[in-house]
Amino acid sequence: MKIFKFGGASISNVERIQKIPGILSAYRGQPMLIVISAMGKTTNALEKVAGAFHAGRKDEAIELFRQVKAALPADKTLLGFAGSPWTVATYMVAGEGSRDQHVTREMAY
Repeated sequence: MKIFKFGGASISNVERIQKIPGILSAYRGQPMLIVISAMGKTTNALEKVAGAFHAGRKDEAIELFRQVKAALPADKTLLGFAGSPWTVATYMVAGEGSRDQHVTREMAY
């Protein structure tokens, strides 16, 4: 199985995002797991939000979060879908989706 992770600078603009299908096409027909993380410096900014919150600086955390949100284009959302660990494991083990996840269930139990 091939595992690809795209994030940060690799998806920081439209031109870079448009290169992803070309990269993946070389592995067509092979099992793949594709992970897409935050664009640009979004992860770093969210780490600052979490750090302020866990340090008890709630007002600072809220303000930092507002800054992250304000930096996004109006037509973009801050958070998207994130698969559960079980869903990701199912695809990694079986290499595809399944109605009953029998391969992953056999391995887990």
